[in-house]
Amino acid sequence: MRLFHCDNKLFILSLLLLMLLLPGCIYDRHLKDNDALLPALSPAPSTPAAKIPEVPAAAAVNAAASGDNYRELASYRNPDLRRRQDNGRQLPFSKTRKVNVSLDAMPLPDFITHIFADIFKVNYVLDNRILQQKEPVTINLKEPVSEYRLFQLASDLLGRNHISVYEKEGIFYLWTNAENQEVAIGIGIRPEDIPPGSGTVRQFMPIRYADAQNINRFLVKEQGLQVVVALGENLLVATGNREQIEQLAAMVRILDQPAMRGRYIAMMKVEYWTPKQMAEKLKQILRQEGIPVSDNPGRGGLYLNQLDRRGSLLAFAAEKSWLERARYWVQNLDVPPKEDSRRYFVYFPENSKAADLAEALNSIISTGISSQPAGIPAAKAGGKAGAGRKEPQTALTYSAGKIRIAVDENRNALLFYTTAPEYQQLKKLLRQLDIIPVQVLLEASIVEITLTDNLQFGLEWYLQNNSNAQISIVKTLGGLGVAAGGLDYSLISDSGKFKLLINAMAQDGKVKILSNPRLMVRDGKSASFVVGTEVPVTTQEATSPDIQTEGTTGIIRSVQYRSTGVSLQVTPLVHARGVVTMEISQEVSEAQTNNTSDISSPMILNRTINTEVVAADGQTVLLAGLISESNSRTVTKVPLLGDLPWVGNLFKNTSSGIKRTELVVMITPHIIHKSRQADDLREAVFDTFQLLERGAR
Repeated sequence: MRLFHCDNKLFILSLLLLMLLLPGCIYDRHLKDNDALLPALSPAPSTPAAKIPEVPAAAAVNAAASGDNYRELASYRNPDLRRRQDNGRQLPFSKTRKVNVSLDAMPLPDFITHIFADIFKVNYVLDNRILQQKEPVTINLKEPVSEYRLFQLASDLLGRNHISVYEKEGIFYLWTNAENQEVAIGIGIRPEDIPPGSGTVRQFMPIRYADAQNINRFLVKEQGLQVVVALGENLLVATGNREQIEQLAAMVRILDQPAMRGRYIAMMKVEYWTPKQMAEKLKQILRQEGIPVSDNPGRGGLYLNQLDRRGSLLAFAAEKSWLERARYWVQNLDVPPKEDSRRYFVYFPENSKAADLAEALNSIISTGISSQPAGIPAAKAGGKAGAGRKEPQTALTYSAGKIRIAVDENRNALLFYTTAPEYQQLKKLLRQLDIIPVQVLLEASIVEITLTDNLQFGLEWYLQNNSNAQISIVKTLGGLGVAAGGLDYSLISDSGKFKLLINAMAQDGKVKILSNPRLMVRDGKSASFVVGTEVPVTTQEATSPDIQTEGTTGIIRSVQYRSTGVSLQVTPLVHARGVVTMEISQEVSEAQTNNTSDISSPMILNRTINTEVVAADGQTVLLAGLISESNSRTVTKVPLLGDLPWVGNLFKNTSSGIKRTELVVMITPHIIHKSRQADDLREAVFDTFQLLERGAR
């Protein structure tokens, strides 16, 4: 029995030792599974220190206490890590292992290296701008602290310097944020990796197979989208709105394929040649130089794909030098002809109407406009003749000097007849005008507030003087001395809280929501919303002796129908900095009983707003102050007895009152950027990758 007891002790000790060593084995395996990503990151020095437990994928940065309930988060909004400590899993920092830290005026970049590389021994990615910050850091801890506590202290210190720390799959990302700027952070290229919301998004995109620098040169940058490559890392960092990030991530997913391992991609614009002509000439020259040019991307070498509508060549190559050589010849061959002769050029707008662009050009180059049959056959406009079309097409034609422009509306194309240098100048202008139109989602609420109790002085006064509302007015014109019943214009700081307040008032019966439309409108265009009733109104009345009824002269009336109800018309104009100017026309009308004349037509009560306001993206504009009063008289009586003469007043009660209401209009603009890469470019890249994969098999 004693011998068995000893073996049992040895078994227990062996089991405990195995449990201590097991997490280190798991972490080693986790790193091996991500070997494709690790070489591109700043490696931590290898030491025989204790292993760090495995970091589950897509987990949020968190310094929470121990627990087995993990919640995976792929993005974060607040730069302050301590606000994210309540949920999620542990960070790989020990609460028991103590460290000594004593720093005297160490530059901030050196401090980060010392903490994350020397002490924590973790992989991290550093923003290039942090390397330029030389603020000294001094830490003098009298006693050793745990790694967990040191990470908290370091995060707080970095947060004061506007540096955010994020973690995913055991890799820490340190990035700078502008002061007081709220930026949602995402890590990855999958759709679920992108944080929701309509604000600014900063997305970290690790590239596994392709070269980040090569992808960045290839991507088409939309207006307002910034893409940089992390210094020394195979990582793209994109900043823009969510729609832009989604479209960019979709293109990166196509480019970052196994077929791109060891391959390079480039897109080359062609101005004075057709893509087909340039591709044939390039193949001839490059083959003479000894560069293998293939007609099948799966066979290796350099492959050229023609994008006729974009006027470009898409090139794939196994050697970067081959692409550079192709670029060299395109730049030297694609030059305007020396002779000053006129020729035909065709421009296909990508985002605008050809007629709109032609009208814009006409204001610069032309003094007149004519509409006549196009002098250029349809086959020259798009390369294909219309089958069975015999009659000539009608096109708008603009001309001035040596420049002639025709609009082919069927193909949405601009046809130029001019010299090559003049066309080159016009094309630069067209590219600036031919941008993706911005759309605006308008969320409007039209409500009528009964002015009683604490609302008796109006909604604006209530918001300014009621602390329970917890809503501040950013800007108001109420202090300009507008008389009672006039219009006030305010900007609400927190649109969400304000909508909750209005809904609460509606449940209490203090607010009547007349309409709550949502309209999508293109930038610079008008959107209108009308809901109501057609009311007959007598506009003319006359007697006619020719028409008699029972000896009475007949009356002829002219009746027209007048629209009553709620109508709203908004014309938004989006500026470059994300500010929206809105021309607003609002009318609320209702039919009332005509007690002022004998005309058998109702009276129409109108309340109208015509104004122009400015608001930021997502900011609520409050138009209030249209206060109306109505007198009411109510009689309550006992049946029959209340109608008796002289004594009837003893059996009835008459009450009168004044009802005051305020019309409030709330409009919140949301800018919708339809940022997307061209479909033909994406399809061309995708189709070429399929050929590459087939050739690899």
